[in-house]
Amino acid sequence: MRQGRWTDAPGHRGGMLALAAGFALTVGAATEPRWISAADPAPAYEPSRFTRAFHLAHAPSKAWVRVHARDRYRLTVNGRPVSVGDTPWDAETVDITPLVRAGDNMIGVDADADVQSPDNCFIWLRRRLAAPAAFERLSFRTRDARQDEWLYVEVVDDKGRTSGFYCVERRRPDLLLGRHGNEREHVIALRQAPTLAYRTQSGACDFSRLVEVGIRLDRKQAPPSPAGQVALGAVRLHGAADADLGGAAGWRLEPGAGEHRRSRLEPGSNGFFVVRYDFTPAPDPCVSVDMQAWGPTGAITRVVSDRAWQANGRPALLPEVKRDSFAWSPLAIEGPGARISPPLAAAVRVAFDSVRGVEGVTNAVSLQVWAADALPDARVRLRLENWQGDEVFSQNAALAWRGAEGRARVALPGLPCGLYRVDASLAGMEDGQRRHAAYAVLAAGETNVASVIRTLTPIARRGMPLQGVDTSWRVDPALMLGFRDQGINFLQVHMSPRQLDNGEFNDLLAFCRATGLRFAINNESANWSTNAPGPDGRCRFAASDGCHRWDLAPEALDAAAATGLFEGVVYDEGEHMQLCRNRIAFPRASDGRPYLVETTGMTLEESHAAFTGAARQVNRFHRRHGARMIVESVFPSLWHPLAQAGVTLCPKLLKEDVYPVVLALALGAAKQYGAELWFTPD
Repeated sequence: MRQGRWTDAPGHRGGMLALAAGFALTVGAATEPRWISAADPAPAYEPSRFTRAFHLAHAPSKAWVRVHARDRYRLTVNGRPVSVGDTPWDAETVDITPLVRAGDNMIGVDADADVQSPDNCFIWLRRRLAAPAAFERLSFRTRDARQDEWLYVEVVDDKGRTSGFYCVERRRPDLLLGRHGNEREHVIALRQAPTLAYRTQSGACDFSRLVEVGIRLDRKQAPPSPAGQVALGAVRLHGAADADLGGAAGWRLEPGAGEHRRSRLEPGSNGFFVVRYDFTPAPDPCVSVDMQAWGPTGAITRVVSDRAWQANGRPALLPEVKRDSFAWSPLAIEGPGARISPPLAAAVRVAFDSVRGVEGVTNAVSLQVWAADALPDARVRLRLENWQGDEVFSQNAALAWRGAEGRARVALPGLPCGLYRVDASLAGMEDGQRRHAAYAVLAAGETNVASVIRTLTPIARRGMPLQGVDTSWRVDPALMLGFRDQGINFLQVHMSPRQLDNGEFNDLLAFCRATGLRFAINNESANWSTNAPGPDGRCRFAASDGCHRWDLAPEALDAAAATGLFEGVVYDEGEHMQLCRNRIAFPRASDGRPYLVETTGMTLEESHAAFTGAARQVNRFHRRHGARMIVESVFPSLWHPLAQAGVTLCPKLLKEDVYPVVLALALGAAKQYGAELWFTPD
């Protein structure tokens, strides 16, 4: 590419790089950064390598790169280490101006991810037909199976409706292939054979218009021996005109559960083809990169993650990455005024061998340092503290390095029953990279983590207004220690009906009694679901007069009130559910159901009286059991009648739109009718 010059493009925000060759690279020419991943896994114990070469006509006056990774990354520019990151919910923007140059440049991102491999793994084998046709039977042969592989077979019609699985669970023992490797034949009468329904669909499969055969190859308890092979042959659909599906051509492998990228489909002998599967766990990291360079006049060139990148030596893939509700970071650099982060030389990860231990029995901690470059003299400072914050163990651990990754294991002494937190940081580099892990030590013979709640001591500060968090509840050491470390005195807990039956509700009450944390129960479950059967079979969400909401049973309210710490029940977006007739829970095609009262056909005055009366009745029910009725509200349309009914108002301070008029209406309603007023940040 010839040398160019930096210019501003008339009418184009940000300008362009005009090249002497007679064309220009404009800001708009670059797409937004995409998540990319690797088609092939990296070699064992190595990170995946993502690279992109780019050319600059001139050395820029400013160049930044923004990297987001799931789960961690190491950034290099022109072979020089820059920074690392290990917060998969966040991204970092760093200054690389001194590292780029006029001419050819290279960005490199080494990425790694935690491997979550299920015990039961499977992969799909599919074959599409040229046109819909009618068939009565499917036949095929198998051989070379030696790992007790299970086959789940289906046919699919032209509307995507499946037959369901023909499988061992539906009287097909021949589809458990065993370990002998012998050849055997399988014949399935498609219309007559029983099937296992595995997904919902509208209508039954139309066997007169079949377009696809699917064979799911399962390995139960795969980790001890995750690889193997199965040969298939003589695959045929039988009908008025048979369809010969033998041979590997036309078949394709699709991912299922577990690692799939090493699996292959190969031709075999004597009319067979071979599925070579390998579910050996391997990291599958995803990264997003945005590099922007500004010239002297503010023009920009940009390199973003896309298919042009190389991933482990092959073109990168564009995976479907689900949006993480906890990830607040945009993928793109938000202009030359965006905030940049100082480079991070290393990040520490810490994990217990087991998050549950036994009183007096030793355990161990695994340490990993993910560094921009090897730090052979580094030490990890380890500190273990109990629930009260007292240090019970500390050590500086040396690391064994493999490339830019250091590892160590530290043995811990036997500890008394209780909750513990370990802190790990690189000595001399504590700022910004201290990491924590939680650990529960159970008494001998105990298996339930909830048993440690009896060892906890109060953490709530007295004499201060309620300040807390909106949370779900589970008996998890990290969650409980997190409440302690935030210095809060209140929990708003989203509970499900299931938790009232399985003991988790009682565990929450015990936790609040031990710690002194005040709490409220959020009953939002009914906003999302139509049915929640109780032990008696009655739906817990079926309220009086045909309404749909969750009023906690008197015995649950009484148990909560007996703690002396219960503030009430939060009816999450109760006004919203009344206004939309619970259309979130119920199908849009239905009329829905009212939340507090049916007002259809009433005049405005009649509706006001009916709504206020219904709210007052539910509020009195809670007051009789020592609790408030608290209504969290998004829309300001029903605060006055709710306040008139004595309900505690709780406007949601939505991060998207906190308007003075919304707060003014809530304040006015509370003042006019003497109602309590809470606020909750959403």
